[in-house]
Amino acid sequence: MKTIILFFVTFFISFVGSIHPGPVNLSVIQSVLRKNFPAALWIGLGGALVEIPYGYLALQGIHFVERYPTGLKLLQLIVIPILILLGVLALLRKPQVNPEIPQTKTSQLSFLKGAFLSLINGQLPIYWFAILLNYQVYPWLRVETGWHQAGFVAGASVGSFALQCTYATLARKYQDRLMKYLKIEWMERIIGLLFIAVGIWQALLFFWKS
Repeated sequence: MKTIILFFVTFFISFVGSIHPGPVNLSVIQSVLRKNFPAALWIGLGGALVEIPYGYLALQGIHFVERYPTGLKLLQLIVIPILILLGVLALLRKPQVNPEIPQTKTSQLSFLKGAFLSLINGQLPIYWFAILLNYQVYPWLRVETGWHQAGFVAGASVGSFALQCTYATLARKYQDRLMKYLKIEWMERIIGLLFIAVGIWQALLFFWKS
């Protein structure tokens, strides 16, 4: 019973906490506007599955960070130029001449794209760690067993995927209005600038803490 409660509470927190326009959300909407609804779902699925290891990492907490401090710093450093490069490529990318033509054979790439966009969000473990600290205050939400952990990470992942499906469905339903007022090339620019901004922010945090 407690596992079910943990699942639904975490599902709700994950759904609501991911509403902000992050890279995965914007990429899902962008794929729908490019007439590729399945690719949007694959992006959402890839991003949602990353919630599982990040949720588990939050469960391990400080113990994991203390065990691999050098590896985590190296990963943070490697991500910085990758983010900036992706941002520059998005800014330089030319818009499609005919966006009505659906893209094919992109399920694997879309899945990997969603997973990578979610993976570079280093705030996810911190976010879930803060949520878990609040859980521990309430006996009915305290994570104590393996089943409780499974309910927690499942709620985080399924809640995130449910939000991406919601974004994709709404974008497909109102895509004519979005296409009228929101140009695809604008989405490219927004995503590109977002990548660069996140990369610069990660660099500032890295060198500030070093």
